[in-house]
Parts: sequence; C-alpha cells; structure tokens
Amino acid sequence: MPNPVNASSFVPQEAVSSIVNNISELCQKENLSNPVEILRVFQSKIVTGRPLEIKNEAEIIEGSTNFILIDRKNPWETTKPEISAIEDLRDTLEVQFYDETALDFGGPRKEFFRIILREIKDIYFDKGLRHLLWEDYEVVGKIFALSVLQNGSIPTFMSQDVQSELFGENPVSPCIASLRSGLDALGVYQLCKKVPAFQFLFQPTTNKMTYRMLTTLLKPQFSEDGSNSKEMEKKVYAAFLRYLREVASGRRRCVTLGKVLQFTTSSEEEPVLGFELHPSIVFHGVDESFIPTANTCINVMRMPRPTVHMQLPEEAKLFELYDYAFSNTFYGLQ
Repeated sequence: MPNPVNASSFVPQEAVSSIVNNISELCQKENLSNPVEILRVFQSKIVTGRPLEIKNEAEIIEGSTNFILIDRKNPWETTKPEISAIEDLRDTLEVQFYDETALDFGGPRKEFFRIILREIKDIYFDKGLRHLLWEDYEVVGKIFALSVLQNGSIPTFMSQDVQSELFGENPVSPCIASLRSGLDALGVYQLCKKVPAFQFLFQPTTNKMTYRMLTTLLKPQFSEDGSNSKEMEKKVYAAFLRYLREVASGRRRCVTLGKVLQFTTSSEEEPVLGFELHPSIVFHGVDESFIPTANTCINVMRMPRPTVHMQLPEEAKLFELYDYAFSNTFYGLQ
C-alpha cells in the first residue's frame, strides 16, 4: 500500500499552475507582450495576504504574511533556512533585521531583496555556477521569484549562457534544474516558458541613476507661497541639489545617487512596476541636527530646514551630515 501523502501540500502548486495557465491564455487573447504589463497581472493574481505597499499615509494595512528574521551581517546563511521553512510562498514577505526596530510595510522587504540578491550574485554567479552547491540554487530560485513578484529588484545579472540554459530545451546541469525548481515555486519559470516575452525581465540593463532621474523621482513638498517656511525650505533644498551634483560627479566617495534613493525608498533604482507612493521630500524645522531621516514604507525623506533660531551650517559641515545619513542602512537609526 503506498505511503499516505498530505494532499494539502499540493494545493499551492496546483493553484500556481492554474494561475500561470490563465495568464498565458490572457496574454494570447489580449496580445500582451510587454513583460512589465505581464508582471503586473501576474503579481495581482499570485501574491496573497497583506498588501505589498502602503497606498496612503493614513492607511493601516493588514493581512497574513510570511515573517522572516535576517542578520544583515550574515544575510545568506540566515536567509536559507528562513526561506526553506516557508510552506506557501504566495503570502507577502515580512522582513525584520536582527537588532533593528522598523516594522515592514514595504521598506525592509525591498532592502532585504537588495542585500540578498547582491550576496547571491557574488556567491553563485560572478565566478560561474557553483556545481558543488547545486542544491542551494533551489532557494536561490525561490528568492528570485519572490523579489520579482514582491516589488524587489529583478535579478538581471545572470549571464547569457546561464539564461540560455535556464530557458532552453537541452538537458541542464543540476544547478539549473534546482534554479528552475525554485522559480517554479511561484510559477515564474512556467510563465517564462509559456509566454517567452516574460523572459526579457531578466535581461541585463545599463540604466544608471542620474542627477536628472533622481531629482525627477524625489519631489520636494514645499510650504505655501510667500511663507517664511518656504523660503527656508528652498534654501536647504538648493544646498541639497548642490550636494547631489557632488555625488553625481563622484566627489562624495562614500555616497552614490542610488544610495540617496535607497535611503528614501529602500531601492537603488525605480522598481519595474514603479512606486505605489511617489518618493518625496518633506521639510520640518530643525530640532537638534540637520541629518535627514526617512520612512521607507511611504517613500519619504524628512529634511530638516533652518529656522530663525538655527541657521544652516556651512556647506562642508552640512554635506558631511548628508554623507553620514546616506551611508547608513540600519533601520534602527532612521
């Protein structure tokens, strides 16, 4: 007599396959070929639980999540068992870093994907596939699928040879077989095969954050015209723009334009599906320091402005404070 099998363990994968088939049919019917549009539809159908992003500051978002605890200083070794323990990956991922206090309503999760994808790239792809570690690639594939579907970074660092083997028809190495299995925990590999246009999400990109891109993304919210507050806000914003010019030219060696956006949103670049809440700068009268702070779950940088009682520091000192802020990635300090 065969061993009993827990039928409920097959329900998530059957549901995933059904969703992939439905999306494939929709793409054919509606002639959808833009991978970003396909991703938007796929995300809306496959991700369950709590909403991925806050849509307005007053909103309280609720729902089930897959909660994980990660050591920022040892991300891969602490991530592997956490991701492996999740039975149904469809629920929104909720991330907490060791010794950090921020609640995850989108910001820490994006930060997690940024950190772990960088670690995976370094360990498992930069020097070729690690064939002795082939079993690890299943967890790698699950993380890729989660990042793609939950507004993280897209893993565009796989070489053309790896992508050709991953999405090809020929026999594959154990590493690629494991990677496929991990991707398919959320149907990503299946959809890439059924709708080949979706594969273009993984193509390397050369987009580099520029001064114009960042200042277009990061909009200041000024006070009403004619107010003293607005004059003070414009003064500190002008200094901030001069600082960004120095960053763009490489003169602030510890800071990049991507880090400034990351400080505000947890993303070094605009996500493929964009931001739910447009990144912004809000100003407040300085209390004790001109160091900016941020709320990455609502994509807001809070920038201290001068007051009649406390003037803007000299530029060299102000820029050092900005360097300190934008070099910091620990949520407990934000």
